[in-house]
Amino acid sequence: MRSIKKLLITTSVFFFVSGSSLFFYAQTGNITLTLKNIDGTSAPLPPVLLSPSNLETEVSTTPSLSWAASIGASSYQVQISTTSSFSSNIFDLSGITVTSLNVTSALSDGTTYFWRVNATNLGGTSNWSVRSFTTMINETRIPTRNFAGLKWNVSNGVSGPGPNNWFNGINSIWIDNSENLHLTIRKIGDKWYCSSIYAQDTTGYGEYSFSVSSNVELYDPNIIVGLFIYENDSTEIDIEFSRWGDAGSNAGLYVVQPSEPLISSHSFPLNLTASSSTHKFTWTKQGIKFQSYQASGDLIKEWSYRGSNIPIPNQLKPHINFWLMKGLAPINQKDAELIISNFKYTPIHLLTDVSKDEVVPTEFKLYQNYPNPFNPNTKINFTLTRSSHVSLKVYNLLGQEKAQLINKELSVGYHEVSFDGSAFPSGVYLYRIKTGDFIQSKKMILLK
Repeated sequence: MRSIKKLLITTSVFFFVSGSSLFFYAQTGNITLTLKNIDGTSAPLPPVLLSPSNLETEVSTTPSLSWAASIGASSYQVQISTTSSFSSNIFDLSGITVTSLNVTSALSDGTTYFWRVNATNLGGTSNWSVRSFTTMINETRIPTRNFAGLKWNVSNGVSGPGPNNWFNGINSIWIDNSENLHLTIRKIGDKWYCSSIYAQDTTGYGEYSFSVSSNVELYDPNIIVGLFIYENDSTEIDIEFSRWGDAGSNAGLYVVQPSEPLISSHSFPLNLTASSSTHKFTWTKQGIKFQSYQASGDLIKEWSYRGSNIPIPNQLKPHINFWLMKGLAPINQKDAELIISNFKYTPIHLLTDVSKDEVVPTEFKLYQNYPNPFNPNTKINFTLTRSSHVSLKVYNLLGQEKAQLINKELSVGYHEVSFDGSAFPSGVYLYRIKTGDFIQSKKMILLK
């Protein structure tokens, strides 16, 4: 049996009071053991973060951060960073004795920030509670634009195509003094934002012409220009300019959705000789004819589609999109600008180079007046699927009749009437058609 030796250890225990708590530590020789709270006080729980809510957007660039009190906490520490790892902080403050903090040094526009808070007392420090938010862009928003005689909605938020971030700020999309439309792709904060507009009114068979004052052949391979009419992803007629991420591919594309490669789409080189060019398509019941022209008027490309995907007029609206493929940043990391000098829609019955069977309408319909707003003259178009008596009147917003434009029997087909508003004050007016059971009204704006 092994012998047992006695080991004598001399330990000194020291007590002291701090506030209402009793602490002790033990010392043996040259070793001092950890400070302990004899009444059981432990580190506080992580605080519950209140505001901004997690992933909140449109947060002020001087936000107010708040959190719920953590029981037993004597102070808090707040950190703000642009990275989730908090490898570097743009804000770090400890010893906070309240449960809110106003950030007075302005953060950057449109940037995602991560913020975290911990709680401390004499028992120790809690784990961090972490959230993120994205700051707003301090720029005036414009939800609509008047361009080329039409009223257009301006896209905002996150959606397809891409998906992309769309922004309707005055520095992203605007009309210049020459009535040119400017759309941009911009990096704001840590995100890229694209631009898009779409007409408020539906359109039908006819010619759609887009005059472009930017060299669309020179854009970054990830940038896409879309000039099109759209109802949904399977009802669309589209002219696009993009190299789809491949700098060596053709920049031009005609497509009818749903796209069938080599059948309902056609790519082609542009070989532009100037910054300006014109691109159009003529949509009829029989087919769709695409055409692109140099600034000189020389034909770049012409292509026709007569397959099964020809849309039927319903809820298609003109769109102009300036966007990023799959939402990817430009390869060159540079902002870009698209200038559209004009858009023109010509209803089919006003075209002279289509056959008679292509202009027979398939529905009763009242179209938006063109131009709108107007001063003092505008045109109103409508379609009749059969011969019938037609009443077309103009009213003010009080419902008072101001003019009778038509009150007679008309034949089947497309019809147009002019309205002269020179005798009327500026304002919003209603025009209303009635033929049999068909009644429809639309608004028009007279601006003098």
